[in-house]
Formats: sequence, C-alpha cells, structure tokens
Amino acid sequence: MLVKLRLIREGYFVRRLLKKLLLLQRHRQARMDWARNHLRWRPGHWQHVVFSDESRFLLCQIDDRMRVHRQQHEAYCEDCIVPRVQVDGNLDQYQYVQILEETLLPFARLTLGHSFVYKDDNTRPHRTCTVVNFTETEGMEHMEWPAMSLDMNPIENMWSKVTRTTDASVNQPTNLAELRQAVIDAWQALPLQTNPGNPD
Repeated sequence: MLVKLRLIREGYFVRRLLKKLLLLQRHRQARMDWARNHLRWRPGHWQHVVFSDESRFLLCQIDDRMRVHRQQHEAYCEDCIVPRVQVDGNLDQYQYVQILEETLLPFARLTLGHSFVYKDDNTRPHRTCTVVNFTETEGMEHMEWPAMSLDMNPIENMWSKVTRTTDASVNQPTNLAELRQAVIDAWQALPLQTNPGNPD
C-alpha cells in the first residue's frame, strides 16, 4: 500500500496500455522504399490518384471503456446493458468489385480518362484474387502501399466531417435506413471546395 501511495505521489497512475502497429524491419524498409520512390512526386502526380476508402457508422455508439456500478444479480437489468444493433454486414470482396465496377471506375475514367492510379488501404477485401483479377482485367494501375503503414487517404478526414455532422443532428437515426440516408445527406452537404487534407 505504501508503494502504491508513493507511486501516486510521484505521478504514476494505472492507465491503459497504448496500442501501436507492430513494425518489423521489413515493414520499415518497405516504408522507406515507398517514400524514396515517391519523393519527387508533385501535386500534378497526386491529382491522378483515385483513392478508395470505407468507414463504419453505428446506430448505437459503443465504448469498450464504459462501466456500470451494479450488484451481481443486476447483470441483465435494462440499465446495465448496452444495446447491440445488427448491421448490414461487413464489406466483402464481391461487394467491393461491384463498387469498383459501378462507381469508382466510371468516375475515374470520366474524370481522368485512363491515366489514373488507383489506391486502396490494403484491407482484406481489397487484396483478394477476385479484386486483383478485376483490376488487372480493367487495366487499372494500382499504387502499391506498404503493409503496416499509416493511412494517408484524404477521405479519412472527409469521413470525420460526415461523422461530426451526423452526430450533431437533432433528429438521430432510429434504424439502418435512416442512418444510411443521414450519412448520404451529410456527404452531399459537404462543400465542393472542402479541403480533404484538413480534418477540421
């Protein structure tokens, strides 16, 4: 007990461990190689990169750090339970190919012709044989992205703006259809001159 009090007086408190990516030497080397290969890229080069990304939106915000004071027999009391809502499901390789075929590819070709580079974030649905075969068949140039790398996709900041808009809405969605429409409305309401590199 004395040791604990001494630690507290010195500013040492019990805290959660922070999480970070496990970087091996091969990951560091791949990052460095990628940076060197793109060192001389200018804004004109990046204007021909088409980014792909997705985000998760929840009806009920769940924080794993939430706690409740209760007695042992109150485990299933209404006030001691966090509701869980069944969602449409996670994005799979076939849905992703459909998005590429029906949305991303027509947009990229209409905007940039065939001189564009496609970049995703290496998540599992993006790297399946089905997706790779589709992109190769369509002649889509793919930007390699080192494993275990930070996400540099500017769409991440756009998702942040959409999330803040939906969270601040007076009329919160009560079902998946309303949530989907709220996200679409928030995205379409973003000004065209929005800077995607600025999360604010």
